[in-house]
Amino acid sequence: MDSKLSLTDKRSQAFSREELEERVEQRTAALAAANAELIAEVQERKQVEAALRASEERYRDLFENAQDAIYVHDLKGKYMSANRAAEKLCGYKRDEIVGKNIIEFMAPEHVEQIRANIGKKLDGIRLTTYEMEMRAKGGRRVPVEVNTRLIYENGIAVAVQGMARDITERKGVERALQESEARYRLLVETLPAIIYHTEASPPYSPFYVSANVLSLGYSQHTRSVDQLPAPGRS
Repeated sequence: MDSKLSLTDKRSQAFSREELEERVEQRTAALAAANAELIAEVQERKQVEAALRASEERYRDLFENAQDAIYVHDLKGKYMSANRAAEKLCGYKRDEIVGKNIIEFMAPEHVEQIRANIGKKLDGIRLTTYEMEMRAKGGRRVPVEVNTRLIYENGIAVAVQGMARDITERKGVERALQESEARYRLLVETLPAIIYHTEASPPYSPFYVSANVLSLGYSQHTRSVDQLPAPGRS
């Protein structure tokens, strides 16, 4: 009887050891799988962080080395960042720009325009382009062309990114062209002769006739060159 019980106990102990070993193996396998998943997550996170750093470095390189001034200000107009080109454009150092309001750097007559453009952006206009004059260090005025867009976080507008380009040279060319056209017009209108320009091909319709044609009873809106007086004919 005792020998039978002893045999049963041994079998029970054997089954218990086998179950325990099986459970240990299952638990070990589960831990190994969890550890492998954790390692994969860590590696993936490292890859994402590395890609993010690379992206930030590329952005920073573009930001700092751009030919145009690039800046960011909050929705109230306070500057949050500015690049080297912005320093060169306005003559102020970065720490003199950041924290100040955009209004402090703009010509007074453009203040309302700036506020209106911020309002337009908040109303859904994605990109705003306009010309204005900024006040550089020392009071010098600089004409600039500005492009702005909203910066969003979680779908909410939090700031404005802008690019400003010095258009002093372009404005100079435009002004010189206007002055040249004005001088030409003054010369043409005061000459004791009729001057007109026509199309290069038939019916040679005139697109400009000087005001002197009025003295001969013709209209400046003459549609045909045949209606204009011929040279030597009054």
